[in-house]
Amino acid sequence: MILQIFVSNILPAFLIIGAGALLGRVLGLEVRTPSRITLYFFVPCLVFTSLTKSTVGATDFTNILMFLVAITAAIGAVSWGVARAASLNRTQENALLLSTMFLNAGNLGLPILLFAYGQEGMDRGIVFYIGSALMAHTVAAFFASRGRASVRRSISNMLKLPTLYAILLAFALRALHVAPPEFAFKSISLASGAAIPTLLFALGIQLAQTRLRGNWRLIGAGTAIKLLVAPVLAFGLAELMGLQGLTYKVCVFEASTPAAITAALMAIEFDAEPAFVTSVVFLTTLLSSITLTAVLGILG
Repeated sequence: MILQIFVSNILPAFLIIGAGALLGRVLGLEVRTPSRITLYFFVPCLVFTSLTKSTVGATDFTNILMFLVAITAAIGAVSWGVARAASLNRTQENALLLSTMFLNAGNLGLPILLFAYGQEGMDRGIVFYIGSALMAHTVAAFFASRGRASVRRSISNMLKLPTLYAILLAFALRALHVAPPEFAFKSISLASGAAIPTLLFALGIQLAQTRLRGNWRLIGAGTAIKLLVAPVLAFGLAELMGLQGLTYKVCVFEASTPAAITAALMAIEFDAEPAFVTSVVFLTTLLSSITLTAVLGILG
């Protein structure tokens, strides 16, 4: 059962990640180009088509976003408690919060949801991803820059991302009950199909360039919170909120994904223990092949 879940849902994603890592090493590929193409073109197309065609109701939409805020706060509280107990300084505390509170709902979460639960699962995952992306460019920026730089620059950069406007346009069309021109929608839909493999491939290139460095006790604590504590909190919170069906499964799964690449980028940008944060991203991504298999097995 567990092996079948791994082979059917987890392994396909990690094979593409592995291809990205291998070709990144052999060909000396830079992650910036595929990442920017995905960020500025493929992902906005994916978000637009998914939201335009989405059958996710208003109740499920709201519940997913409420769950995201609640689970982020819960993980943050645990991480803050660990930081205080370990007498970490402000920079180390920020780094621990960065590496545990923000998750990889896009690069890794979306493709596995597609494999495991089909289009309806990924549609709910898109809602989760939208919320997590907005938080990653605001709340994560706050922790990364706390005491070092203004958050205004990060918010300004977020407003430059086309995904935000793809979201607003999709919502506007749905509210007005207006369908986009068929020729344009076909083109956007075609481009959206490239988002998932490109996300995974870019993640592989990024991991190939990452080295495990930093305080190993701190790295271990961050990894344990992200892969062991977070899923337990997710199951409990989903039950407490009364989530049901596919929304329950998607929320718990997404909350169990590894540390976000965005967190590492923020740590590098604001010099918030970047070696530690990137190490947690690397380690949690690799080990998540085991933990995510277990989570899918429990969810059924």
